[in-house]
Amino acid sequence: MGEFSPSLVKAVNDTYGHLNGDRMLQEYARSLKKATFTKANVARLGGDEFLVVTTDRMNETEIPAECTIYVDGSAVRLAASIGKASYPVDGRTLDSLFEVADRSMYRRKSALKRERTEK
Repeated sequence: MGEFSPSLVKAVNDTYGHLNGDRMLQEYARSLKKATFTKANVARLGGDEFLVVTTDRMNETEIPAECTIYVDGSAVRLAASIGKASYPVDGRTLDSLFEVADRSMYRRKSALKRERTEK
């Protein structure tokens, strides 16, 4: 299980409008499905968060942490905060796996914000 949250969603919504922001998120979901897991279910949890559930092993190097999405003719480079959990190592229920992935994703999201602030 992986939880993903792409960056710059608010900026795209503010600059290009919510319709283009939604299109960007749809394209991001397609890129998750295409680039990583052929047997996976990809779902938008709400806002800018996605959940990927697969019976295959999630290889960190295959997860698209960065991708370019075109919004209204402009290239937008997204960096995703990713949280991952594996059964049975990280939990034995969907709730416990989701909690581990969620915490991991938010730790990464905070680290990315700090890195951007320090630059």
